[in-house]
Amino acid sequence: GSDYRFPLPPGWQALRLPERLEMAGAMNAAWKANPGYKWYGLLTDGVHPMTRGWDRLMVAAAGERNMASCDDGWRGGRRMGGIVLFPGWMLEALGWWVLPGLVHLYMDAVWEHLGFALGNWVYVPSVRCDYRHHANGRVPPDESNKRSLNGMPYTRPDQDRYNAWLRAGPAADLARVRGKWEAMKGEPW
Repeated sequence: GSDYRFPLPPGWQALRLPERLEMAGAMNAAWKANPGYKWYGLLTDGVHPMTRGWDRLMVAAAGERNMASCDDGWRGGRRMGGIVLFPGWMLEALGWWVLPGLVHLYMDAVWEHLGFALGNWVYVPSVRCDYRHHANGRVPPDESNKRSLNGMPYTRPDQDRYNAWLRAGPAADLARVRGKWEAMKGEPW
């Protein structure tokens, strides 16, 4: 990965972990270490915000209920990527930020599935970022692209975990999210 350095917006913080957890472990560790926030933002090491005031625009677009993703200059809103915001209450309802059992891949597919099913994924094309990723040819592959953690490949295990989640049906996760909203707001999803 990259040595990620740019000024964070007021109220944001970077979490430096003492060991390599890969993306899923790092995200879940960050969420568990910082409970109770209204929303959580994700900017991976290849994402460079371009729009002035991107943080405020993304928070406004997400509102209280929605996940929001920006124009990553690559996928045009067809996939969740770039700068992504998640409602804190939603993570609390699920009990995770990244589906347990994933190491790095398919987490966006899980969130896209939930966002489509719940109708709460908002694409914010007015917020742009420069997403420098080896898959879009913006940077060459490096050691972080070998898709292994501690010498163990994770591409197939992550795919298997995602497919198992789909086969089991995400209904319980969807019900937890809807139930949390109804309990908080006293109104149906």
